[in-house]
Amino acid sequence: MADKKPKLQVSDFAGEASDSEPSLGKVITEARERKGMTRDQVINEAHLPAHYVKMIETDNYDLISDRLYLVPFLRRYATFLGLDAEEVASRFVSNVQHAEANVVRLSQEITVVTKKPGAAGRIAFAVLIVAAVVLLADFAWRRFAERAPAPAPVAAPAPAAVAPAPKAEPPPPVVANPPPAPPAPAPANPSAPPAPNQ
Repeated sequence: MADKKPKLQVSDFAGEASDSEPSLGKVITEARERKGMTRDQVINEAHLPAHYVKMIETDNYDLISDRLYLVPFLRRYATFLGLDAEEVASRFVSNVQHAEANVVRLSQEITVVTKKPGAAGRIAFAVLIVAAVVLLADFAWRRFAERAPAPAPVAAPAPAAVAPAPKAEPPPPVVANPPPAPPAPAPANPSAPPAPNQ
């Protein structure tokens, strides 16, 4: 089995004479320099964008709108240098959150919107007027519809000597099994030959 190198902790890079903790960029720069590497070597070997490496090492994040976008690159860089990637990422996120919470934007002027007196009253009055007009229009429409003269009935053409229709008699009942017909009458002289037809 291969021996795993112990990961260096961020706290290992604290300056001896420094009372405060060094910046994350300084810690990463020192780790890179201890390995004897230049920025260009790191960029080529770790496959990191040059501008991200520069931002991370200088702690200058003005060129990126969302600093948290750097976290995966920071992890990759820390792993490449043998640092504990999760500790570096955690510290970076903590620093970003702290910086965003304490941001004072003096460059943006805060505009105070003053409430105009009576604006709500004017809106309510306008709504009331519109409702009154609608109700009056409805009332006038109903009154006009009640008093409008009914249209004159159109006279139907007079029927010209039309005979009354005969009363229809009910059809005879349908018999399913009719009685047999009576036999035909017998000829008067049965022995005489039938008369020839002329």
